[in-house]
Amino acid sequence: MKFIKRNSSIIILTVKITMLFFILFSYIKLISLPQGKQFKYAELNQGSLKSDLIFSYLTYRFPENSEYYRERSVAYNKRGLYHQGFSYLDKAVQLKPVSHLGNRGWIKLYKIRDYQGALNDFIKLDSLTVLHTDYPMSENIHMLKAICHFKLNKRSEALREFDSAVKTNAENARDYKINLYYAIALSETGDLDESLQLIYQVLEDYPKSSDANYYLGKVLYEQKKYFAASIYLKKAKDFFLSGNVLKDIYNELPFEIYMEDIDEIFIKNEKAKNRIT
Repeated sequence: MKFIKRNSSIIILTVKITMLFFILFSYIKLISLPQGKQFKYAELNQGSLKSDLIFSYLTYRFPENSEYYRERSVAYNKRGLYHQGFSYLDKAVQLKPVSHLGNRGWIKLYKIRDYQGALNDFIKLDSLTVLHTDYPMSENIHMLKAICHFKLNKRSEALREFDSAVKTNAENARDYKINLYYAIALSETGDLDESLQLIYQVLEDYPKSSDANYYLGKVLYEQKKYFAASIYLKKAKDFFLSGNVLKDIYNELPFEIYMEDIDEIFIKNEKAKNRIT
């Protein structure tokens, strides 16, 4: 029995040593690659041990390259390990603020709901790039600032930034979320007519948008136009079920809707409609 246990221990130790040797050999092989290929490998294998080891090596060898720190932060932030992720992202911002402030602000906004922190980053970035409109993660910076203001209950500032987003949005970067979110903000401040105009504009280009149909139905319900509201709320349900709804696999969006939201307004609207028939 002792002989069997001893042999088992030797086998386990041999396997561990072999695995360690294989990892070390793979690591040595990777760091012998040209710098660009090392980065590409680490980028394509985010979240793996090898990827993090390569980024560790790259940031050690090239401590002034901000992109290595930013890319290393991605896997940590995706997994919710923000303390570690932001330690690398903060370093990237320190080295090259214009390149990375927008990314850090976007992550603060969408992932950790630090609206004031995100707003500070967007304002700082805007002050460094006064001659053009920035698009952190391909989203208009004025829209992002507007969302932050709205979530911080600064309604007038939010409306001003949404207006700037509409005016500065590039033709080749059209984003219907700008008009949709602007409409939502307007409805929250009681400007229902202006809100309706913007939602109708969205529906001209995206008639199957569950979000736009839902918010249109919601505004019409608030205006006591129950029969019209019923039409759009039914469309919202159908388009939601067919997948025509704003979603992000990693983050909950600022004004994301769920079937429960549609059902709640739909039921209220049907009750109100039945009372007048």
